[in-house]
Amino acid sequence: MRICSNPSVADLMPRHMTPSRALLAAIAALLLMVMPANVTAQQRHTVFATATELPTDVDMVFALADAASIRQGPEGERLEQLITAVLPLQPLSAQLRERWGALAHALDYDRPDVMFDDVFGERVVIASRFTPQGHQATVLITDISPAVEARIRRTLETVPRRIHANTNILRPKVDPQFSLAIRNRGNATKLYMTLAAHEELLEDVLDLTLDRPARTLATTDAYLELAALHRDPAAYLYLSDRALPGAQTRLTAVFAPGEENGTFETRFSSHLGNDPENPGPTPAAWPAGIYDAWKDRANVLILGGPAIENFIRPMIAELFPGLTLPSAHIVNEHGLGQRRAFIVAPAAARPGQIDMAWVTEIHDVDRIARLGDEVVEQQLQRADPDPPEQKFRMRFDGMFPEAVRLASVTDAVPYTSTVAWNYRRAAPGRGAIRPDQDDDRGWWTWGCGRGLVTDFGETVAEPTPDAPGMPQLSVGVIHFDQLKQHLDGRNPRRLNTLVQRAASTIDTLSWKTYQQEAGRIIGSATIHFRD
Repeated sequence: MRICSNPSVADLMPRHMTPSRALLAAIAALLLMVMPANVTAQQRHTVFATATELPTDVDMVFALADAASIRQGPEGERLEQLITAVLPLQPLSAQLRERWGALAHALDYDRPDVMFDDVFGERVVIASRFTPQGHQATVLITDISPAVEARIRRTLETVPRRIHANTNILRPKVDPQFSLAIRNRGNATKLYMTLAAHEELLEDVLDLTLDRPARTLATTDAYLELAALHRDPAAYLYLSDRALPGAQTRLTAVFAPGEENGTFETRFSSHLGNDPENPGPTPAAWPAGIYDAWKDRANVLILGGPAIENFIRPMIAELFPGLTLPSAHIVNEHGLGQRRAFIVAPAAARPGQIDMAWVTEIHDVDRIARLGDEVVEQQLQRADPDPPEQKFRMRFDGMFPEAVRLASVTDAVPYTSTVAWNYRRAAPGRGAIRPDQDDDRGWWTWGCGRGLVTDFGETVAEPTPDAPGMPQLSVGVIHFDQLKQHLDGRNPRRLNTLVQRAASTIDTLSWKTYQQEAGRIIGSATIHFRD
């Protein structure tokens, strides 16, 4: 590197990042600059071959093939816009772009995009290993041309420090915190980059270049899961249970263009637990008919379990200020069921308005009806702290659970006129929270708009035959453009901003997850871009 006038390698990092996280920042930068697009199968066939270059004990891998073709492809710009607009990476992305420019300057490139295509454009792998103490070592591997090799040696002024696996370990002359290695095999040249403190991982990777019969990531169950997800993806991601602390699971995912033009798809596989004797709880499954009946009628439709409430709660707070879901404490203390559903849909009788409904599985309908009435009545009192005398003193007290309760909230909650809720007993074959006990099973539906609460609650409570195949654990769709139309000019808060940005690029985001076998979940998500 022409250190006297050009930035050092350390200067390529965002200022708020420590050196130990510098190479991880490359993942965000790669995703900001390239994403899978319409590249051919012939172009992408090498991405799984990267698994043969890595030890079995790596904990995180992101591998991307033909990055230059992807960056230049028709979907590349739209995906870049989507990521920078929607994900909370904007302060980071600005600094990363600055560092990419610094790297291009250091390597004597006039343009960062040309630098990217030359240095990272063929195939790139980012791999990390975690220690029990939470320390992380990362190595970046990329295929380069002889011309790029010469440029790196000339501009970075690399100095050999020692030899390992018949390969020189190099360091930039005046920036010794980074280590490099360059290996030539016939017409193929690979560049390995890591922090000097991470050289043990680099050595393990280089050892595999001399011992091909050795076990690699490609010989593990994780690789078999990846290969089963997609025969020919453009990129893949692997996370071990050590990379997901507390999750007791591993995650594998592949990324590729969708089968339809203008779509992008990810498929993933996850384990609820790695102990085959104790694979963890099996969530209750959803019949496919509920999703099929409502997917085209809703702006937002999510069927899942308790975890979806982490997403739903802030959405309700944004869309319907003054209303909140029953507290997590209430939900957990009273043993509500494993299945939860959420829907936002156009109000049938009020053009331009939207309604929403939240549904949770319950047992002991009469007891939960008394509890639910008390919870909702208290909530409505809080929504309007200074109501007219006895405005919300309805005192349903759990009577006639299946009767739809109504409360006018025109003044208390913007953009809606009515809060409605009721409790339905489950039809035979539905709502089996505890099939070993003969309890009174059913569903509690709560929301804004009587019509949606009634219709959606009936769909959930009535028997719907399961579709053939694996049970659906979670399924959902967000129609961003439709949701944007209802939010335009009404709510300037964070959700509106996010939806506005997403709707500028994508039409719908949909996903499905399935229980494949005890302890294992597989799923897919698809982005449909706007024309």
